[in-house]
Amino acid sequence: MSYQSEFKKFESRYVREEKELIVLLSESVGSAGSFGKGMWTPSAEFLAFIDPSDNSFVHESGYLEWLCEDSESGEWRYDLQELTAYRVKCRSETEENRRGDRSRYYFLLTEVLERDVKEPELQKVLDEYLTPVEINDELCGKFVLDRQFDWFTRKIDWAGRKCSIYLECDFDDDEAAGKALDHFKRIYADLDKWDKKLRRFAAEELTGNANEWQEDSDEENTAPITEKSFAERIHISEFSINEEGEFSAYADDDDMFWGHSVEISGNVDGELDSANICG
Repeated sequence: MSYQSEFKKFESRYVREEKELIVLLSESVGSAGSFGKGMWTPSAEFLAFIDPSDNSFVHESGYLEWLCEDSESGEWRYDLQELTAYRVKCRSETEENRRGDRSRYYFLLTEVLERDVKEPELQKVLDEYLTPVEINDELCGKFVLDRQFDWFTRKIDWAGRKCSIYLECDFDDDEAAGKALDHFKRIYADLDKWDKKLRRFAAEELTGNANEWQEDSDEENTAPITEKSFAERIHISEFSINEEGEFSAYADDDDMFWGHSVEISGNVDGELDSANICG
């Protein structure tokens, strides 16, 4: 299908009227989803925008998006840069096509009019965005907010290896992150027990799969993987937990699944739900 026909389908989700905005982009710039054969929908997240028609200022996040062909994948046509303000022409979503999260804005980008625009209100947003936010805990140490992914993070020693801990939150919601930290402290206080529990559960669930993967490999004369050897070979490298006490632990697979990760899901009350191969 031609670009013109694909674009006609894509643009039908937006009003025909164009408007001018000044948008401040976040760090999430340049990702793209597939839209038909050979077509892509790049996007750029923004943190806030100004409508010059009435000088209104909106401090809400949203996305600029547009349609591209494979040949434009290098810079996705507009070559937008993170943490930069742009004056653009764009089109709003039609009311019937508004996304599920109606608190976010989505615009079809049609033209970049000016780059690296300087606006005091947007500069305040950028300065705030770049200001470090931390949670300091006597037991677990200092967690730093990663605004791009909406979590507080730090590295800890987990059974003799470095492990990245993520406290999930919405934006810089200290209360949600604080609850997640309280849950994690229960695990951290008995880390050795939890480490063995998680690795043993993964072994019970996935040892059969590991042997099937081994049979499909090119290696010869390999010994069968037992639950004991499986549990000894994997190591927790990432651990994410939310304010409800639900977590996902990620373990290196020691090449049993050809470099994929092992994900173990459960909650702080000790219930383990699943172990899967991911990544």
